Amino acid sequence: MLVWQGAGIAAALIPAILGFIAQWGVDSYFGHGYAVAHGWQNAIAWSVGAAIVWFAGTRLEKQPGKSLVDPATGNNVELKEKHTLFWVPMKYWAAIWVMASVVSLTK
Repeated sequence: MLVWQGAGIAAALIPAILGFIAQWGVDSYFGHGYAVAHGWQNAIAWSVGAAIVWFAGTRLEKQPGKSLVDPATGNNVELKEKHTLFWVPMKYWAAIWVMASVVSLTK
């Protein structure tokens, strides 16, 4: 079960898609089964995906929200859309993907 808000699902999709593309590319260049035996292509793909997720998450976080005025108190309230995956903000998933890329190099 996936739980996300806004564009938070992209925090998982971007590195996963880059990983599949890297695995396909390495297998087609070096031969079938090379990508399974070696993890360097996943490390590169997930690190690039982490950078993309970080920049996308910070950019989405900086977007202005909708400003409303509470008629009872006269206070301003800003409503902003959250971009989370499993309740973790999108930009912090970059650190998780970097850790996954390091782990993929240790096998």
